[in-house]
Amino acid sequence: MQQILKLAAATCIDADILLLVDSDVRLVRPVDVDTFVQQGKVRLYRTEGSINEELPRHVAWHKVANNLLGLRTPEPPLPDYVSAFNVWDRRVVLALIDQIERISRRHWVDVIAGQFDFSEHILYGVFVDGVLGPSANCFATSSSLCHSYWDTMPLDAHSAETFVESISADDVAILIQSKSGTPLNIRRSALARFS
Repeated sequence: MQQILKLAAATCIDADILLLVDSDVRLVRPVDVDTFVQQGKVRLYRTEGSINEELPRHVAWHKVANNLLGLRTPEPPLPDYVSAFNVWDRRVVLALIDQIERISRRHWVDVIAGQFDFSEHILYGVFVDGVLGPSANCFATSSSLCHSYWDTMPLDAHSAETFVESISADDVAILIQSKSGTPLNIRRSALARFS
């Protein structure tokens, strides 16, 4: 449902760009439109060749995205587009929705809802790279702008502090995934230095 809602936002929000932020993300530095748009081009988070057979779910997301868009799925390694802090060009999302409906001859919500494994971020990235190409008016970057902890091992107070201190200069946000089991008080304490 959340993937459908993110895509649907483009159909009802009158904005040029959409910022998608995971619920565990905390902004720690100022952002403005220049954070996400450079010389009129919207950023596209993409890390080349980072998806392989060791990430079977990500590979499945690529297969679904390519199928929905009428494309052949290349062999891994594949690019990753998944980030807890992502930006989309609204016009690209609307074109993506049109493409799905044109290929499937069904309403896009019905098509997406029928998928067992699905990533809206992979779908968006595959559409930009595989369908629109340069006409997407995007610039690709491997910087997600978000220092992220995705591991399932909980952080303790010391390791959380160490993680937060290792933020890079271009990151404007931090994610310590709640699914890691890191207690809320430890996450809050580690992020307190940015208050």
